Amino acid sequence: MTEFLWMLCENIAGITPFGVLCFFPLAECFRFSVKKTAWATALVALGVSVADVGADACLCAFLGHGAKPGAYAGLSHMLAAFLFFAWYAYAVRAIWQKKAVIYLFALEAALFYAAIADYVFTLMPAGEEAGLCAGAAVVVSLIISGVYAPPMCLFLKVLYMPQDRIIGKKEFLRLNIPLLILFVCCLFAFTLLFRKTLSESPHIKMLYFGLLLMVFLLCIVIVRMLWLINDKKAANERYVQAQNQIDIQGEQCRRITDDIESVRKQRHDLRLHMATLRGFLANGETDKAIVYLDQYLENQKSQRLVRYSENPVVNILVSHYADIAKESKIAFSTRIQISGDLSVQDTDLSAMLGNLLANAICAAQKLPASERAIKLGMMQKGNMLVLTVDNSFNGKVQKKGGAYLSTKPEHSGLGLSILSDLAKKYHGGVEFRHDKDMFYSSVMLRLD
Repeated sequence: MTEFLWMLCENIAGITPFGVLCFFPLAECFRFSVKKTAWATALVALGVSVADVGADACLCAFLGHGAKPGAYAGLSHMLAAFLFFAWYAYAVRAIWQKKAVIYLFALEAALFYAAIADYVFTLMPAGEEAGLCAGAAVVVSLIISGVYAPPMCLFLKVLYMPQDRIIGKKEFLRLNIPLLILFVCCLFAFTLLFRKTLSESPHIKMLYFGLLLMVFLLCIVIVRMLWLINDKKAANERYVQAQNQIDIQGEQCRRITDDIESVRKQRHDLRLHMATLRGFLANGETDKAIVYLDQYLENQKSQRLVRYSENPVVNILVSHYADIAKESKIAFSTRIQISGDLSVQDTDLSAMLGNLLANAICAAQKLPASERAIKLGMMQKGNMLVLTVDNSFNGKVQKKGGAYLSTKPEHSGLGLSILSDLAKKYHGGVEFRHDKDMFYSSVMLRLD
């Protein structure tokens, strides 16, 4: 019974950092409150530890023919890991690929912890003369846990969690493969190959620590994969911004070309109109000349270009998306009160306004024509610039960690991320909210 209690305490000391590593990076995805999740996880850890030690005792009794406690620890640990995963999968609301990455990393860390503990235990005295050897093992486990858990949490906080927001299902799935291979290799090496031979030869010890170093380096490689994914996403963001700028420049060139062609046509038409008026006046048909002039002026009034703003970038973009809205039968209204010269880079302004209006049009197009509406507002007050876009939508939203995601196929909310990053660049912020049938987006920027 005493050995059972000592093993139970040792298991609890070992499972605590494992549980912390599983849940720490996913605190925003808990099904329950943090407090309730912590208490429930502690109870689950206690139950899993009891099941672990009990399974080991049963296997020793029925299969081991008098084997010492811990002889079947590998099998009982696998059972404990499965039971803990069942609770972990239920308590955390996230895509399974993401949960698997965190859990496999925690398993790697647990094996690393167990490998260190096993080596320390080989240095401890064995046999009956050791007296409180089991108690010392528990103390050693607690010390290792206390020293080991904080750096692992810091590792996740600094190197993993900043990348979590931008990693999608496919990237998480790719990360699961090397983590799973690494886990299987470590499981074989540290629990089956070296557990009994660690203290027999200096060469075994060298190989043992060499494998530990290799595991550490592989973890660094996996983290580097995360940073490469982040770099790829950042490059994609820069590409989107550059593409927006190219679109704006292309739109501007097209409009300038159209204006030049329009002026040429108007000059040609004006000569014809003047010739017609001269003919009416030469024949004394002044009434016909007046009617003709009235028709001409009315026609010119209907063809007058709408000018939304004195700022050329804003005017081009709003005109462009207003035309798209008209073609899509979307009621498009604006209220723009800004100066012609803003201390915001044209590329940034086009990225923000373009993303807001493109998302609004895409959302409104999913509704019947009679329900489609977009309201654009741009207001400059002192050194603050506020952009607002209110659009009707079908009421369906997707969120991840409290942040809105795109509902478009093969999109992960990259446009919303760009808006947030650009707002921070100008010491401002963004806000997104929705009600039953309207989505509200606002961006606030501080102008120099």
